[in-house]
Amino acid sequence: MLELEGAPTYSRLMKIDYGFAGQAREGDTVDQIPPNRAYQACHIKNVYGKYEGVLMLLDDSFLFLIKIDIKNKTRGVVHTKVKHKEVLATSIDAKDSRVLVVAVLSTQNAKGYIEKVLFFDDWRRCTEIRQFFIEEKRAKQLESEKKLVESFLADCEQELI
Repeated sequence: MLELEGAPTYSRLMKIDYGFAGQAREGDTVDQIPPNRAYQACHIKNVYGKYEGVLMLLDDSFLFLIKIDIKNKTRGVVHTKVKHKEVLATSIDAKDSRVLVVAVLSTQNAKGYIEKVLFFDDWRRCTEIRQFFIEEKRAKQLESEKKLVESFLADCEQELI
């Protein structure tokens, strides 16, 4: 591959530090849930239709759910980790306003997305999480990454001129 001296590199696009949330992967065991982060307790519906307790890490970059270890509340397993921009849609259940349905991109099925059904103890908190956390973070992340790519492409264009 030909690399021009002083040419823009992809590192600006690829090497973003996401902290704790960026390092973890779905299925990873979290030995110590970081205490210095903001969380929202909720429940997620499993494949058997039962709700399991999870902590939603209120992260700027990811929709991040940690399934809590019942025996040791400071431990858990990463249940869900997706970038906010991968959230396709959110909706509040018409029958129960404490239930939030989140559709996220997925290559695991033919539909191209999977639904995460979250249950909150309070309908107001459910609405706040949807509007001011998931939807707002998604819009900000899309705009931020759009600007980053536009800047990169402008630098590439300048190199060609």
